[in-house]
Amino acid sequence: MRHVLRSRSFAFACLAVLVMVPSFQGFGLGAPAASVVKGKAPGSSGGWRQRARGQLDKLRVHVMSYSEEADLDVHSQRFQAAPVAPEDREFLINGWRWHTRVAIREAGRLRDVAAGARSSAAKEQMPARLGKCYDYVWSFVFVKLHKIEMELFFPWLRQNLPMEVAVVLEEYERERRQLREIGARLGTAVKDLNRPGKAGQAAYKAVVDLTGELERKTLSLQRGQEGYLMPYVAAYVDRATQNKFNSKVIASLGLVDSQVLMVAMYDTISGNAQEYARFRKDVPAFARALIPTWRRALFASRARCLEGEPEVAVAAE
Repeated sequence: MRHVLRSRSFAFACLAVLVMVPSFQGFGLGAPAASVVKGKAPGSSGGWRQRARGQLDKLRVHVMSYSEEADLDVHSQRFQAAPVAPEDREFLINGWRWHTRVAIREAGRLRDVAAGARSSAAKEQMPARLGKCYDYVWSFVFVKLHKIEMELFFPWLRQNLPMEVAVVLEEYERERRQLREIGARLGTAVKDLNRPGKAGQAAYKAVVDLTGELERKTLSLQRGQEGYLMPYVAAYVDRATQNKFNSKVIASLGLVDSQVLMVAMYDTISGNAQEYARFRKDVPAFARALIPTWRRALFASRARCLEGEPEVAVAAE
């Protein structure tokens, strides 16, 4: 009976974390607040879209050159007519940023595991190990991120931001389709690891190359989209609307997946003083105290394949 009560208490504590930490939850589908003013495109919608597409190549270079440190100025002239008062402008959808950083980090760790496969002491177990890594890194971390972005986050941005942002979102969506193609090719390469001879060797090389490409492209995209979208959201979407968006994303992630991602986010940003300060601000102390428990109970079984050499099973005599 005591065990049952402890289990129920833990479950209720987990639910309480997710309900009480809206700013951590990162994504969600919130209706735009009445105070948010939509931007108006100059001229007719058709003419604006044609002009915007004509400038897309130039805009693409401009957007991808943004960096968080250099371009996060929500008080620039671009946002003078934005509805949120300058002193109230703040970007609160940090879970999206941290989830993207998790994807970058885990892709790099998967690449490192694949690159060291030939010298591994457990070479025979490597195809199975890399298969588990692929399931966690791509099928869980990346697929969850892209699903939330494409189905929730980008539609929400279109509802709340000026129309000139739409063409940039189209570019981001195109780049995510490219990432999905890389992920599919990576899955094929992982399946080919068990093939004999040169085919298997080529598969290992493909895994290393594709995970490296996945890491580089996601890092480039992250730098551009943060530098461009964060000041827009801060200037055009009030805090209440952002928090409403955050509080609903948890329903799309689910309880267990959210807790696994919280551990991954903590591991990814804890070495960055600025990001960790935001994490401590957004996540209450009692929730942070549960991270070691979630790590043991939920996270370790998924991500252990990325850490060190797997244990070699020894048959009992």
